[in-house]
Amino acid sequence: CGSSKNTVKKLEDTSINGEAAADLTFIRPGQGTDDKNDAVIKAITEYEQLYGVKVQVISADYDTWTTKVLSASASGSPIDVIFGSVSEYPLFAMKGYTQPIEKYIDTNSEYMSRSASEAFFSFKNQIYCAAVSDVSPLVLYYNKDMLDQSGLDDPMELYKKGEWTFDTFKQMCKTLTVDTDGDGNTDRWGLCCWYPWAWLGANHTALCKINENGLYELNLSDPAVVQTSEFVQDMYYTSKWRGIDGDNIYTSFYQGRNAFLQEYSWS
Repeated sequence: CGSSKNTVKKLEDTSINGEAAADLTFIRPGQGTDDKNDAVIKAITEYEQLYGVKVQVISADYDTWTTKVLSASASGSPIDVIFGSVSEYPLFAMKGYTQPIEKYIDTNSEYMSRSASEAFFSFKNQIYCAAVSDVSPLVLYYNKDMLDQSGLDDPMELYKKGEWTFDTFKQMCKTLTVDTDGDGNTDRWGLCCWYPWAWLGANHTALCKINENGLYELNLSDPAVVQTSEFVQDMYYTSKWRGIDGDNIYTSFYQGRNAFLQEYSWS
């Protein structure tokens, strides 16, 4: 067996686009440093060996990481490399917290998705965050047995026939939301989810849009926004076919207390 400590030979030219390689700070919510087999830590280790620099991983969770990014930027010592998601863009670019990245990263490489980078992280025709090729979208998982037992059509078959719509999904979830033991309390729901905002994307719209000057504009009069808002209102407050607040959505789905689970494809 070979050694578990694989080393990479340092590059003769460690400059990046004409700039000398330097020590970096890096932040990604939930990123630890103890697991040396973690893909991110392995990549950091290899980068350090290739360029002869050190990378400091800044500890943060999902509730505090953006605060740390903004505080570092305000202090004049911004974090060099940061995790990015659609929740922070184009705001980070507009505020100057991040800068265009194409002089440092080849967004056309096999590991990157240029189309996703342009769609989600471009601002004024420049890309501010690189999207990897293995993108994990939000999807709907469903309990086929539960739907069969309730006499409902398979959503995939409805989709193939062009009949899978917001209204069809809502009516299906309302039918599946019931009191199964007769105690007067709902104990099975149509859906469990944590991301109500995602339905805007599913309906190809957003609460705000960006005008030709790169500035935000409210988009509340868009019919798709109105439809989605009414859809979410019915889900959470009117018909209440989403599972109870605070419930573990995975446990709820696995135990058959929810027919649909909205989650990322890696879940």
